This record gives sequence, C-alpha cells and structure tokens, in this order.
Amino acid sequence: MSNDKQYAVVVSIEVGEGFSASFNELSSAGYLWSVSVEDEAAFEVSENYLPQDIKEGEEPQIGGATTKVFNLKALKEGSFEVTFTNARPFDETDKQALVFKVDVKPN
Repeated sequence: MSNDKQYAVVVSIEVGEGFSASFNELSSAGYLWSVSVEDEAAFEVSENYLPQDIKEGEEPQIGGATTKVFNLKALKEGSFEVTFTNARPFDETDKQALVFKVDVKPN
C-alpha cells in the first residue's frame, strides 16, 4: 500500500519565483476562497479579484460570481503544502479544499 498523498496540483519553482491560482467565488452566497500555507514564512501571498467578462453594452451582474486570484511568491526553499479552501465562514460543515504541493528549489 502506498503512503503517497494525492495533491490537486504539484508546482515546481525556484526561490524568488511565484505562481497564481484562480478560483470562481460566489461571495453573495457566502462562499469565500482562502489560502493557508503550512510555513507562513515560505511565501509572500497576495490576493485580488478579476472583473467578470462583461459584454459590450451590458452592466455587471449584481451578486454574480467573481474570480479570486491568489499570487504566491517563494521566499525560501523546501517542499510545502498550500491549501485553498472554499467555505462559508459561518458553516464549518460545508467546505471544499484543494491542496497544492509546492517544491521550491534554490535559484
């Protein structure tokens, strides 16, 4: 039997490089994406939202989905787990988590 953990994504970068992960978020229903890193000193993390694709002549949809983008920059070498969670903060029973394995090599 194998003890290998299954990851949603495996990323391989060097110290000083980064990667982005984008997720559709339905905040009007309370579902928010968040990120946690097992070693907080290993990455610089920022997040932002992309505007929805709006067709010419149309207004943005109020309460519609948005795209949340997490940008992570590697600060030190090692192998790390980065967990992205989609959940309603008030409901601990309703969560979806994706775990990325990030291998950071020296530059």
